[in-house]
Amino acid sequence: MIILLAVSVEFEIVDAVRWYGLDAEMSVDGKPYEVRGGVLTLDLPEGEHRVQVSAPSHSPITTVINVGENSPKRYRFLLYPKDPPRPPKGERGMAVWYGWVVDGGSLRPIKGVVVEVETPWGTFRARTDDEGYYRLTFPVRPADGEEPHHAKVRFLKEGYTQLVREDLVVEGVRRLNATLVEGSGRRVVRKEHGLLSPKEPPDVKKKARPPRASDERLLATLLIPPTTIRVGTDCDCTTCTSVSVVSLETYVRFGLDDEWIASWPDHSLRAGAVPYRSYGAWYVAHPLTSSYDICNSTCCQVWDPSDSYASTEAAAVYTSGIMLDDSGEVARSEYSAENNDCGCGDGYSGDGVYWPCIYDPVCSGEVCNGHGRGMCQWGSSRWADSGYTWKWINDHYYNPGGYYLSTPMHITAASVSPTAVCEGDTFRIDLSVASFAEYEHTHIMLGASIYNGTFFSDPQRDTLVVIPPGTTATYRHFVVPSGVSPGTYDVLVALWFDVDENSQINSGDFYMYSLWIPEALEVCSAVSTREDREIILRRGNLFVDGRYEIYTPDGRKIGEGEGTVRFPRRGIFFVKRGSRTYRVVVR
Repeated sequence: MIILLAVSVEFEIVDAVRWYGLDAEMSVDGKPYEVRGGVLTLDLPEGEHRVQVSAPSHSPITTVINVGENSPKRYRFLLYPKDPPRPPKGERGMAVWYGWVVDGGSLRPIKGVVVEVETPWGTFRARTDDEGYYRLTFPVRPADGEEPHHAKVRFLKEGYTQLVREDLVVEGVRRLNATLVEGSGRRVVRKEHGLLSPKEPPDVKKKARPPRASDERLLATLLIPPTTIRVGTDCDCTTCTSVSVVSLETYVRFGLDDEWIASWPDHSLRAGAVPYRSYGAWYVAHPLTSSYDICNSTCCQVWDPSDSYASTEAAAVYTSGIMLDDSGEVARSEYSAENNDCGCGDGYSGDGVYWPCIYDPVCSGEVCNGHGRGMCQWGSSRWADSGYTWKWINDHYYNPGGYYLSTPMHITAASVSPTAVCEGDTFRIDLSVASFAEYEHTHIMLGASIYNGTFFSDPQRDTLVVIPPGTTATYRHFVVPSGVSPGTYDVLVALWFDVDENSQINSGDFYMYSLWIPEALEVCSAVSTREDREIILRRGNLFVDGRYEIYTPDGRKIGEGEGTVRFPRRGIFFVKRGSRTYRVVVR
């Protein structure tokens, strides 16, 4: 007989933004449980368990946990609200901080907590309301050099242990939550920031490929991001005593500011969101332990869900689902603070052993700070300040090592209507697009060409579309340009990310995916376009007084008769009656 030992496991179900405990429904291996106030303790047998958690107005989470005597005993599920609270409006030259303070035992909001921020320019205070919410605004001056200023944050309430955070302070809108526990004295927490705490990640290295300047990918690889990530917390390097479970995009939203400086240019933050996401997704596929995928310390990449900036959250949403591809798999996309002169000489990133040498003049003169592999974080800011885009920055630092941007969406089907056209005619391309990104993409362009040995495009009708998660039907029009020879044409339709946001497709944009539709279009000859009148039929037949002949756009005769003209299908036809020709569009 095998006796399975029971282990007591504590679950917390909280709103990912406000940190309130949620009334939720949870199932473990199919057995349902009700969670009231966000807290539930269960005795579970050792082994693997499938857990599903849902709460009204929040996105559900499904994951697998591993219960054992030596595994973590506390799991926190952060459910992202479907209608999150709107952050305050930012002010130039100011820090705008807001957040919620909750009781660590009940997970309920605490009223009357004094939030005090001590900065080099003064001390500023706010007090939480009935919902545990506070907001304060204070000035921020530019830092001397590149490293941001530091501040001290205190959360004070009689009957609770004082919480003190040693923190960074930069311009921007920041959510900063806190959990207080009943008692006296004070607890000091130093904000860990990956950029300012150089790290040497777990030893998962490979020899660098030599730089290959001519190795360029025309199309991105479709990589489906994982929906959920288990983050080890309360960690001593990679050994963690508790676990937070979140969606992958919530992980990026709440973690990017812990590795990048939130006041850096938008294109730097967008560039950083891609390797941050890809690094986390790699660990979902290659978990540190059976209990959690990745740690939240500098031994992996820093993740602190108590705070986030509007700028870094926007960068995460903007690049939702986009990762880095390493030979068809998610890349373990490393990065470090300053990669200049880390083995390749001044003016070059890389170490020359595990990552190739990359000419990086914006970092010349800087001192190596980190392992030198992958993206240089300070370099991403300097390149963005010089006008370079997030795509260019990722290509610059990762393509030499064989990593390329992946796409989270693809075209699953496409069709053309009508299938027979002439020079100057318009046809429509209908598409079905499947997106595995968690958030909608609003900067996707639909490009198209026709081809029969020569490509012809219609850039004026390249269309900007919104692609939400899931499967979406969309379309664009195409006008057959002048100079197109009659014959059969293939149709090529493509998804592009409009990187420079100018609603045009150009070489700096991200070519995500394309679909080739062979022999999809018949273009008529010049002779057959000499019609005297165009007739559009939505249904039914056409009556002609006298005899007639029917021709296709390429000049083939397909019928003749007298009186009523019956058309075999939808499309474009030419009806000749005596010396007159009628162009008929049947819809």
